[in-house]
Amino acid sequence: MVHSKNIVAIVLLLVGLLISGCNRSSTVSDAPSGSTPTISMQQLEANWRPKWDTMPDKSRKEQSILHPVVSFVDEGFHGSPAPQNENEKKQATKNREDFVHSFQSEPACFGITLTLTNPRSADFGLQVFNGIDERKGRWQWVLYRMDTLGAIANGEGTGAGTKMGMDGIAQSICSSIHDAAFYRGGRVEVER
Repeated sequence: MVHSKNIVAIVLLLVGLLISGCNRSSTVSDAPSGSTPTISMQQLEANWRPKWDTMPDKSRKEQSILHPVVSFVDEGFHGSPAPQNENEKKQATKNREDFVHSFQSEPACFGITLTLTNPRSADFGLQVFNGIDERKGRWQWVLYRMDTLGAIANGEGTGAGTKMGMDGIAQSICSSIHDAAFYRGGRVEVER
């Protein structure tokens, strides 16, 4: 009996260390996942969601296999906010550059390609914003399936500085892409 209590205590300690070690920034994602995140009611009420149409186009056929290739979508995609002046255009460019930097150094993005030159080859489209909807100091993102043009995940990240926030966003986006592209089971080959 004492032995099993020690095992339970050790398991709880390890789970606590694992959870605290993974939380590099406060990022919340609405992406489906195999595990349910623990968030407070206050965080739940503060979750950001896009205010434009992100529903899939029902006239488009869903691909059965998605490749882990993502590209930025055009400004104003699906009626999303587009830069209105030169300062907003510079900020949108900086948002993308910050994401590219975080994407390149984020281990969760291994195996995913971010294409900047041929967006038509991407199975996923991405929007990254900073401070949209008057939410200063926060990064927002929306990830779309490009076959149906519908959003599959969105979220918001904050952290101890914009780089920490963007690192958390890159991790959330890449996890969402992995879930959508690879969550279909393993491949079986037969020797001949």
